[in-house]
Amino acid sequence: MLPKKLVITGISRITGAHQVEEQTKPATQAATSKTKLLQAYLVHNQEMDVGPWAKLYDRQLLHDQQLRFANQGRFEDSLFNLCFLEQLEPNEIGFVNKPEYFLYKRSGSLTNSYEPELEKKMYNLCSSSCQDRRKPGSSSIFF
Repeated sequence: MLPKKLVITGISRITGAHQVEEQTKPATQAATSKTKLLQAYLVHNQEMDVGPWAKLYDRQLLHDQQLRFANQGRFEDSLFNLCFLEQLEPNEIGFVNKPEYFLYKRSGSLTNSYEPELEKKMYNLCSSSCQDRRKPGSSSIFF
């Protein structure tokens, strides 16, 4: 068995009302190709898929591809994960289908607030962020 370049574990999502929701199977787990992997991430993702929590990333791949978080205040974790997934084949991802991380959701936090200009900001971030993270000459299958 080849070493995995990404390992994703489940999360226990805990709200301010102390309700617990377990997410144990990421949308990407059933993917059989790179295209299906990225489609699953973009279309069917859950909170466990998009954040950096409950993940172990291959350090060498991060270094080789010069992948970094853009400090934009929103969506940088989702874009980072998308750019990282773009470098992988489905068999390079390992899964632990039980909650190994507790994610506390607080009301009024950045991820739980509404911003009218959010769609425009997301588009601008997508347009520039992944382009900046790719090495010259590489192609993208999601833009």
